[in-house]
Amino acid sequence: MRRFFLTFGKRKLFGFVSVLLFVLLFSSCELGFDSEKPHIYVLSYGNMYPSVSVNEYMDYGDSEFHPYSGISGNIRSLNSTANDAEDVANAFDMLSKKAGYSCTTETILVRTSSQGTDGRYANFREKLDEIASVITEKDVFVFYYSGHGGNSAVDLPGLAKSYLVFSNQLVDYDLVRENINELQCTKLIICDACFSGAFLSSVGGVTLNPDLDDNISLKDGVKLLFNSTIRENASLFMFSAAREDEMSYDGSLSGNSEMTGYLLSAMGGGRGKTSLGTIAAMKNNRLTLMNIVKYVYDEMENNSAHSNIPLTNGRNDDLVLFQF
Repeated sequence: MRRFFLTFGKRKLFGFVSVLLFVLLFSSCELGFDSEKPHIYVLSYGNMYPSVSVNEYMDYGDSEFHPYSGISGNIRSLNSTANDAEDVANAFDMLSKKAGYSCTTETILVRTSSQGTDGRYANFREKLDEIASVITEKDVFVFYYSGHGGNSAVDLPGLAKSYLVFSNQLVDYDLVRENINELQCTKLIICDACFSGAFLSSVGGVTLNPDLDDNISLKDGVKLLFNSTIRENASLFMFSAAREDEMSYDGSLSGNSEMTGYLLSAMGGGRGKTSLGTIAAMKNNRLTLMNIVKYVYDEMENNSAHSNIPLTNGRNDDLVLFQF
């Protein structure tokens, strides 16, 4: 459980050109695959929260943190979050090498109390600014987060929203999303935290497109969420471990969190792996976001003892992460 309560001739030429134009237009529905391969930037965050007491919060629209005293004592430390961030960054690096892409990975890992300031939001923003100075429109930025999420209705008295926890700081999900969305590139947020559906919940939803639902079994009422404004040019993609009112679940000190374990299997990675295994979600020599989501969803539905439901903001567009 990842919440952090106190315990926590001409015709032939014309025909050829027409077919070529059709192929190019059709391919535009799948983003991220181009004849010129993108550079992939991965920022992977994992915080185990050793001896941390939350005392600040920032909402969307705020320019600074405000004091918060709604929780006394330290929040519950986590086991596998730093492992998660390390392994996801490593999986992207190995996949990039296999596909012939260039890739830059950076991790923010907090395993000890002496590393606590590394997990604060200012450090995350500094990393974003560094990436913003070099990234281009054809590139892909991936932010992976494994840690605590909090919800005002469950464990944050006196607040009105859902928050990611950056060390001792509560940061509104909407603020994190919009800070990332400022990057001028294709963005992917993958979040394994309680209430992580808050990344998507404030931007509307539709049911899963029938053209995309092969090999996926949906529970009653499950939605894949999207928003036409936030997804202008389909440049921002999100994948959460749970809906806004659901927990996600930690793993062991030597393992991975539940959703992230399935994510790594989908990508051919795993705890401490130095070489790719079977890329379980690959189809037709492509690894796409939607196929990763389908794989993780089915694995969790079939094998998990918990009820949290992973979500994405897919519609007709899919993000092609790797072409092999």
